[in-house]
Amino acid sequence: MKTKMLSTAGTLILASALGLTACGGGGNDGGASGSAASGGSSASPSASASGDGSAAPAGGKKVEITFWNTYNQTSAETKQLTEVVIPAFEKAHPNIKVKNVAMPTDSFNQKLLVSAAGAQLPDAARIDIVMTPQLAKLGTLVEQDSLEGFDELKAKVFPGPLTTNLYNGKYYGIPLDTNTKVLLYNPELLAKAGLSGPPKTMDEFVEAMGKLSGGQGNSATYGYQFGVDLWWLGPWLWSNGADVLSPDLTKATGYMNGDKTIALIEKLQELGKAGHVTGFHNGDLGGTDGLAKGKYAMIDDGPWAFDVLKKQYPSFKFEAAQYPAGEGGSAQVVGGENFVLFKSSDAEHQAAAYEFEKFMLSDEAQIAMAKVGQMPVVASLTDHPDIKAIEYFAPYMEQMKTAKARPSVPAYAQIDKLFSDAVSQVLLGKASAKDALDKAAKQADALLAP
Repeated sequence: MKTKMLSTAGTLILASALGLTACGGGGNDGGASGSAASGGSSASPSASASGDGSAAPAGGKKVEITFWNTYNQTSAETKQLTEVVIPAFEKAHPNIKVKNVAMPTDSFNQKLLVSAAGAQLPDAARIDIVMTPQLAKLGTLVEQDSLEGFDELKAKVFPGPLTTNLYNGKYYGIPLDTNTKVLLYNPELLAKAGLSGPPKTMDEFVEAMGKLSGGQGNSATYGYQFGVDLWWLGPWLWSNGADVLSPDLTKATGYMNGDKTIALIEKLQELGKAGHVTGFHNGDLGGTDGLAKGKYAMIDDGPWAFDVLKKQYPSFKFEAAQYPAGEGGSAQVVGGENFVLFKSSDAEHQAAAYEFEKFMLSDEAQIAMAKVGQMPVVASLTDHPDIKAIEYFAPYMEQMKTAKARPSVPAYAQIDKLFSDAVSQVLLGKASAKDALDKAAKQADALLAP
């Protein structure tokens, strides 16, 4: 997903403030059956497997693991998980039972932080990708590099989503499902503007923005619509060879306020003043609405946009293309969720949960969940007939090959806000790009300091 997280400082304060209540609670509210109240075992979940491939709990006894997630309970996602995927896993692993605990999306991140403070965590969870470094910093996640077979899991998945599990040089999870964005456009408007197809390069992209815009006031049309945070502007920066942090994610100065970044934000300011782009004004239409209503000729959005457009605007014809390439290639943004294991569980439950993790990365499980809209992370499935049969997945699976993750740091939410606030100031004419980004970079450096 692309939702923003609580700040790291806020995380620690919240966990400390609410931890005593969580510790003193009577029930575990879906917590792991094998959790240790004192903080759990740090033993590696590298239990041996029995002949049928299942984990082998001591003495052959059965183990129940608890799995927290926010799969959509009103769509087919939860039904597919509980009626197809989990039963298939339990059939292959008769000594392991999975207790599925569905969580509300809007409060899940806070639930994880509160539960971490009170050692009331599950054995495994599906979490937002930008949550992984926060939980890793708190010391709640199992470091997975040394787990048997983890190198094989890493080799299976797209590189962009994989990096969202990396914190201080170690992996604390594995991608479970993913998403990215592609260019969505109105072919009728492109044809009227004399364009034979969507832009393929950044130069063509900027040129098309001008040709596809016109009018004033309520009748104005715009070549392109975007937002101001890194979910939206990361691709604009990366594809043009810029970034907001250093490659080792330790420094913002020289990157967030680097010459390339400043020039790219100034270019957006210029395009905004010319009426070629929008999305940063109060009252602007959302991307899919504006595209369908002819206000925007081009947007970039995720696979959910197909469902929205086809349900809300069934007669509207649109097409998809790869994001235009520049000096940095065609680099769109990574979204999605990771599968993580918790240290508060004992070794037996960690081992069983790791077996479930490996199964969830199998072709069988990935294809099953893809059929209900979960984009797979296993790169080799791009050409699988069952995946190719899902019409709208094709452009996203192709774009994922070069997609890039936002900074995998605990302070991501604050850094993203610093950047987006600075960009807003520039686009609204309240500050120069250099002044706004210099200030934001300095503040980001303070957040990144050890």
